[in-house]
Amino acid sequence: MARVKSLFLKAIILPILLTLPLSAPGAPPPRNFIVMIADGCGSEQYTLARWYKGAPLALDTMAVGQVRTYIANSVIADSAPAATAFATGVRSGQRVIGMAPAETTLPGLPAPAEPYRPLATVAEGARLAGKSVGLVATSRLSHATPAAYLAHVPSRYQESDIMEQMLHQGATVLLGGGRRLCLPQAQGGKRGDGQDLWARLSGRGYQLPRSAEELAQAKPGKVAGFFAGSHLAAEIDRPTLAPGQPTLEAMTAKALEILDANPKGFFLMVEGSQIDWACHANDPAHLIGDLLMFDRAVQVALDFAKKDGHTLVLAFSDHNTGGMTLGNASTQIDYMTTGLEQMLAPLRAMRMSAPAIWRTMGDNPNPVKLRRALREHWGAAVSPSEAQAMIAAASQAKLYPKKYEPWFGVGEIFCRSHTVVGWTTHGHTGGDVPLFAYGPGSPHGTLDGPQLGRFTAQALGLDLKALSQRLFVEAQQAFGPERVSLRQEASGQRVVEIRRQGGAARLPLNQNRLLLDGREIALEGVVVYAEPTGKIYLPRQAVELIKAPKP
Repeated sequence: MARVKSLFLKAIILPILLTLPLSAPGAPPPRNFIVMIADGCGSEQYTLARWYKGAPLALDTMAVGQVRTYIANSVIADSAPAATAFATGVRSGQRVIGMAPAETTLPGLPAPAEPYRPLATVAEGARLAGKSVGLVATSRLSHATPAAYLAHVPSRYQESDIMEQMLHQGATVLLGGGRRLCLPQAQGGKRGDGQDLWARLSGRGYQLPRSAEELAQAKPGKVAGFFAGSHLAAEIDRPTLAPGQPTLEAMTAKALEILDANPKGFFLMVEGSQIDWACHANDPAHLIGDLLMFDRAVQVALDFAKKDGHTLVLAFSDHNTGGMTLGNASTQIDYMTTGLEQMLAPLRAMRMSAPAIWRTMGDNPNPVKLRRALREHWGAAVSPSEAQAMIAAASQAKLYPKKYEPWFGVGEIFCRSHTVVGWTTHGHTGGDVPLFAYGPGSPHGTLDGPQLGRFTAQALGLDLKALSQRLFVEAQQAFGPERVSLRQEASGQRVVEIRRQGGAARLPLNQNRLLLDGREIALEGVVVYAEPTGKIYLPRQAVELIKAPKP
């Protein structure tokens, strides 16, 4: 048994050792670092997009290897721990953002020394090194992938906490969706703690564009653009349903324009968020629109890097979604006669995403409405039985909330008979995904997600372990548990209180503010609460200030 285990560990570890990032000896480190994540995208999705475009992708010139995506407790990754690995260099677990995993269950992986301990990220390190930091996404900025770069919570679903942390991290550029998580409920937002983070951003000197036009007019300086209450529109729907929203291409270009003003350089993360959602829905219309837009954003970054000469661009996925194939049950007998037009014609007729089609039916979806909508927006005549099956599939949304949307059955059933695109699941899959890179010190080979995080840190000159010790000191250990308490104010906002001679120090949870002796002191990191363990973490700077004798 021991020999079998040893052979298994060698099978896991040896490929990792043989495929460490390789770069030219003596290559100068990049001044700027751009990470671009096509969420939920595998090789066949890129192939489909290339055929549809009818020309090479910008990504094609950058192919250097592949990424292994497994996490601490599953061979199939969730976006939260996958992005945490990219941001921190540590393999984390299900739903965890910017923290160590609760446990490890896969053979050969060490148990976490301290479950749910916050982990410093490459974005935090870049900021403390004097670089500018930017995050761009087509989702809410509090969604799993962008969150992992500037937040630390046990669960990706703590989006109110995530947004609060992100907006107190001193990023120069924040562009995407999620405006409702900045505003209190009294102002039509989703915050239950009464805070108006929108006003706080304004008070800290941020420009707050709310449309593509306002973004284009943004001047050098800090910019926080929230262009939708929740997520941005699917790219295929944006021109008609949300024409005022900027494209991912435009947001990337503006982010680079602003970040490039810093002579010390910058770190930028750009996510094509909705590629994943399209594949969850088995929706090729949504997929192609967002993947080709992501590729245009990559072209913007690539053009910048080529002109600049000191910028490294990495592009990859956190996992595959949907198990998409070019070829399905309809092609299994005569697959060798599958023509290009046979594949593309049905896809070119699709002019709206599946969720947008579903919403055209209002509060009473039924087969008649759905057949009419699919004829109008997907150019296809589905049978009454197909439409009935699509409507019936929506009942699973009630059984599996957050895992199944009412429109998932539309693409799944439609693709079987009306396209040559196949799907194996509405969930994620565990295969390796492509890795693309351009610039000084580019890696190549087969890398794990944590290796990409450590490679990024090394390229930026960061010691993430030392940075974690600097940013996250356990308050109960530093002061004694009897002196530390977490209180909830009448508004709902939570505050850490640390008793000291002559009063108490107060630190609002998820923020970078220390209230001490009548002063408000800006901290270099945020205050974090690991609720499953009950531990509170403060920047070392805060500990030293609180312990210092009064003047």
